[in-house]
Amino acid sequence: MTGGVVPEGADTIVPQEQVEASGDSIRIDGRHQRGQHVRAAGEDIAIGDTVLRAGQIITPAELGLLASLGIGEVTVIRRPRVAFFSTGDELRSLGEPLGPGDVYDSNRYTLFGMLTRLGVEMLDLGVVVDDRDALAEAFARASKIAGRGHHLGWRIGR
Repeated sequence: MTGGVVPEGADTIVPQEQVEASGDSIRIDGRHQRGQHVRAAGEDIAIGDTVLRAGQIITPAELGLLASLGIGEVTVIRRPRVAFFSTGDELRSLGEPLGPGDVYDSNRYTLFGMLTRLGVEMLDLGVVVDDRDALAEAFARASKIAGRGHHLGWRIGR
């Protein structure tokens, strides 16, 4: 099977899907080349190679790389967390009827789209009415929930 240890004396791997089996014998056509599908230990990454740089985003490919190296835990800096809200007594959500002087809350949707492009963690706090105490509370809440923690220990599989 591919992925296994190459038997002593063998120099080529032919995937089983490219072999014709007939009873106790097999047939392999001549399109295969010496060394095909064989990877030597350390061929992809040598000892001392840098595989990830500080500040690099950890995507599924990087997770697989870390796992292939036996690394199960790394220290990361989480994505920026952004809390946002709209303000105004005149704002209505999409689908709500508009009264005199009302407008749809379009800015929050624009912000949502822009923040999505940036890949940040978003916390949409909705619409805050035009009231000093409500605004102060909204800013305090946004600061509290978006400003928590900077460095996280992260474990593969968590």
